Amino acid sequence: MVSIKFEERLLTVPLSDHVPATRDGKFVIIHIKAGLSTQNIIEEYRLSFIQPVIALVNEKTTDLTETLGEEDQVRLLPQIAGG
Repeated sequence: MVSIKFEERLLTVPLSDHVPATRDGKFVIIHIKAGLSTQNIIEEYRLSFIQPVIALVNEKTTDLTETLGEEDQVRLLPQIAGG
């Protein structure tokens, strides 16, 4: 099982009831089967964020199209530009 965690305030609209999620304070945690990418999950569950997000998979920055394996832990964070 894959866990995807992000702050609920990042969503433009509330989660649909069909999303298999739990809440932990200000965070939403979605529990998904392995074998999909973060991008697939965002599209499948129609997650819409107020700004672009980056994915940390097991604490390492990864591409949203990387296939997720069993027990992966994903953290979605707002993308911040700097310079």
